[in-house]
Amino acid sequence: MPEPTKQTDTTDALIEWRVTAAGLVAALCIFLLLWPDGRNNVDTSAVQDDRGNKGRGALIESLKPTSSATQVTWQVFSENGALSYEVNARAIKQYQSLQLMRIEQPLIRMNSEQQRPWLIQAQQGEISRALNADTSNLPGPEQLDLQGNVQITQDQNDPRHALNLLTPRLSIFPAQQRAATDESVVVRHAKFITTSHGLDLNLETGTLSFAQSDHTRVVSKLFLNQQSKGS
Repeated sequence: MPEPTKQTDTTDALIEWRVTAAGLVAALCIFLLLWPDGRNNVDTSAVQDDRGNKGRGALIESLKPTSSATQVTWQVFSENGALSYEVNARAIKQYQSLQLMRIEQPLIRMNSEQQRPWLIQAQQGEISRALNADTSNLPGPEQLDLQGNVQITQDQNDPRHALNLLTPRLSIFPAQQRAATDESVVVRHAKFITTSHGLDLNLETGTLSFAQSDHTRVVSKLFLNQQSKGS
């Protein structure tokens, strides 16, 4: 009688081992399903909200772009069919899930009904569309964020009327015909040089507004001798 008892014990142990192995396999499958893909499954809300984080650029670069291209030129039109702006870039990377496009060495030509076209260039930038919660999460108006030796000029034939703005960062809102920054700014003209911290530029009217703050000081140099010559 001892042998049947031994067979029964062995069978019970084998069944128990199979159950345990099945449990381990199931746990492993669940673990693999929940394990985040370090390349694609990144918290996109953190990427979109933390615009001031220095590591944001590295985080976006860790994602796989939806598409990319080099030496690209494209035009963007307003709702009434008029040309809003044109972009020339050395390279672009598009991230469809983030409604974001990264551009290298962009040269942007902003059109205006009242002003001569604005020419804006930088080392790099981003074109994004924030989701609009009021319209069922549809993409909102475009925003262009530029950084690295940002320069703004106007397409002027007469150098006496040329205006040149320099700043480390600049945000452009095409739908509002507006450009703004809270960084240091240098405004150069044939007749004056102005330095400040923070700027708001109306691209339609050409109106410049400097930041209003107790810690901001606007300094201007006027070249009166050149002005008196009328040249």
